Amino acid sequence: MEHVGALENSLESKPDGKIKFKDLVARARKLTDLNSPPGAPYHLHARVTAFRPPGHTAIDGDYDSLRLSADQWREEFTLGDFRQVVVRDRFVGWRQPQSPSPSIDYWRTVRSLNLQLGLLFGGSDHLNPVPHRAANGAPLCFGVEPTHPPGTLQHSEERRICFDPATLMPLLATEPGDLYRHEYSDYQSFGERLFPHQILASTDEERLLQLTITDLSVPAESARLPDAPEGINASPICSIPPDAVPSLVFPFDNQWQRQIPIWALLFGTFGTDGRWHDLQVLDELSHGAGKLALKRFSEVKIKRPCPDGTIQLNPYIEWGLLPL
Repeated sequence: MEHVGALENSLESKPDGKIKFKDLVARARKLTDLNSPPGAPYHLHARVTAFRPPGHTAIDGDYDSLRLSADQWREEFTLGDFRQVVVRDRFVGWRQPQSPSPSIDYWRTVRSLNLQLGLLFGGSDHLNPVPHRAANGAPLCFGVEPTHPPGTLQHSEERRICFDPATLMPLLATEPGDLYRHEYSDYQSFGERLFPHQILASTDEERLLQLTITDLSVPAESARLPDAPEGINASPICSIPPDAVPSLVFPFDNQWQRQIPIWALLFGTFGTDGRWHDLQVLDELSHGAGKLALKRFSEVKIKRPCPDGTIQLNPYIEWGLLPL
């Protein structure tokens, strides 16, 4: 990867000389999307530092991702004593250890590396950007006030995204309700893509995770996925059926204050009996969201369960309703 200085601005300006917010977001999303075109191969390695209160003790680890195509990839994550390897090879996959255990740091790592531009600002038709005045050379920041399609919870949580005035790349993106904030620095080039060398995930109160990208490259043509180790068999992959994830119920769930987004991060297994098992709440936004999620998921019973002998590669489930 090569370090990037000021970039040629190819965006069209309004008659008053201002750049359109939607154009900034679309350009940034395009330049940072490692999966464009879909299935584009890459190898990414990052040093991971997770911070633990009290005293924000630092725990170090590594994240390594090899993508050969959209359905052929390997992920390896270590942090302290925690280690997991997950491999998908088309229609089969395996993990080590076979019985998954939760790691919110793994989930935060993958979330931060996805840069959140699609998640945070993908619904551009529902954005009402409010530009913040900035002095010369200062970051160009926008407050993003969501508009609400009919039938959704209404609240006024504002998100914020700031761009470097020289490179026009994101420096900061926040999520509603103080869920997470992501800070990006030292962009480097990867072919036609740009990617930050460092990413910091935090809340307003504490640091959560710091990532330092040490390698981002095209894998060699001879690169292959590892075979399953002795004692572990590759199994057919079961994708969670959409109706296995319960919807919020209106107006029942609307007894929640309309100004509070409902969000919880769950970890669990969808069984061969059409029910969820071993559910855990790893994080929640607003008190009681995790309890509500557990109640809704425990009520699920569908007729199309995961067949016996299949594997679920991603046991993390985000549930709730954040503003579009």
